[in-house]
Amino acid sequence: LERAAAERFEPGLGREPVQAMPPSYLPSFAPQAILGHLELMSPPPEPGGVRVDVRAGTAATNVVVVAHDRPGLLAVLSGVFALHNVSVLDGRFFTRADGIVLDSFHVVDALGGTIEERRWARLRADMARAVRGELPLEDLLREKARAYRRPGGDGRVEVLVDTAASEGFTVIEVHCADRVGLLHDIARALFELELDIRLAKVDTLGRDVVDTFYVRGVDGEPV
Repeated sequence: LERAAAERFEPGLGREPVQAMPPSYLPSFAPQAILGHLELMSPPPEPGGVRVDVRAGTAATNVVVVAHDRPGLLAVLSGVFALHNVSVLDGRFFTRADGIVLDSFHVVDALGGTIEERRWARLRADMARAVRGELPLEDLLREKARAYRRPGGDGRVEVLVDTAASEGFTVIEVHCADRVGLLHDIARALFELELDIRLAKVDTLGRDVVDTFYVRGVDGEPV
């Protein structure tokens, strides 16, 4: 990885951004993916800007989003996916030491079809507007929720809170049935509770999800 980064970046521009990521970042991705992330983050986007990289795969599409961290950002990004009928199968979300966020999602069409380039273009535009606060996201999602319902699961929700698993964070794990907009709703609930999401893992298992969030309070300490 270091040799490949040295060939593609100026000295220090490859190693330093990786070292500034959380320790769990490197084991989560293949070297080629990390090199792609470095290119996406170099240089960082302007404050209020967002970069969206879409790479189609066999079973799912990988979408990587780079932006400046701010409270409620994950709720905004996941809300835009839901708005465009894009279902998140899994996700890994990391915040760099300088406040740059790299969120990697694997997504599919929520209705089982294909996502054409025109829809990706609309999603990119809405994601940029939403990050800037120019999109009435909550109103649009409420309208969509009234028009679209997805059956699944048995309605049970389990929320586990672990204060001992990490020295620097409180770990919140949510088990429930999947539905469009679920990640947005959970992330928004954590935001409204004044919890700062610094790392998250999202996994869809059939019709059920296991979402894990590493959070801190407004004082920067575990809750």
